[in-house]
Amino acid sequence: MATVKNVVPDRKAYIIPTSTNAGAFWYRKDWFKEAGLGPPKTWSEFFTTVDKLTEPEENRYGFTIRGGSGSIAQMLEVVYGQSGLTAFFDPTGKATLNDPRNVTALEKYAVLYKKNTPEGDLQNDYVKMVAQFDTAGNIAVMQHNLGSYQDHMKALGPDKVGSFSVPRSDSGTQSVLSSPVSGVAVFSAGKQKEAAFELAESFASKQADSYIAEKTGVIPANKDVAGEPWLSEAEHIAEAQRVMNDPETKVVQMPYHLPEFNEITKTWAEPLFQKVLLGRLGAKEFLDQFAARLTEAQAAYKKRIG
Repeated sequence: MATVKNVVPDRKAYIIPTSTNAGAFWYRKDWFKEAGLGPPKTWSEFFTTVDKLTEPEENRYGFTIRGGSGSIAQMLEVVYGQSGLTAFFDPTGKATLNDPRNVTALEKYAVLYKKNTPEGDLQNDYVKMVAQFDTAGNIAVMQHNLGSYQDHMKALGPDKVGSFSVPRSDSGTQSVLSSPVSGVAVFSAGKQKEAAFELAESFASKQADSYIAEKTGVIPANKDVAGEPWLSEAEHIAEAQRVMNDPETKVVQMPYHLPEFNEITKTWAEPLFQKVLLGRLGAKEFLDQFAARLTEAQAAYKKRIG
């Protein structure tokens, strides 16, 4: 509900939420078992783990970076997860993205490219990333979200694939990015509002919410679904809920309220992030420019809403 209300200026709920997603790191259980490793709990453990599982001569890589379309959200998840920062903007409206702790975090992340990942990752979108992890089977850890659950189960099955949440920062902070919330709304101009609202209620009901969440692998919004038998077998959702229900977890609200956010992250940032991976642009310079654009967009937003 907090996410639903935070994306609009008046902080009211305009949809009935039905589900949400969460960042997840999918990993090869069989590889981890062979190496005597467990899912990493901190970022230091994460970097050590992917390094141990990298064997280029065997065409095995500890990680796959999403360098192509859709790369920025995953990069931000790694950066804020490592730094432990808990907000995109400080109280004055200045973006925190270029905080020195974030710069260091991005530098550590970018170093993984070609060292612990395939070289082709520079152009990786979701389809290519999943193909490497599921079909080629040469990746130990893949970062995505709960939405890719069905792909992994069909290709590899629960005995070979598990998930762990965003690791804690080395200082102990659990920072996770907010995820978009799916839901249903009734348009005020509609001619059949009562019938539409009944339909919206049915989608948000325990029965429908449980069915949709089970088939898609995401977190159901209806709390009454919590006791459903299938949830006890859904390890990936149990892991995500463990983190989200922990009172010490800090949710970094993504600035979805900014109309410019999609253009900034997709059109502007993605090509420059590729330059960072190639070593042609420094992490600090990239994040300085990124933060400046977000700060400007936030100021314009505040001015518009008064």
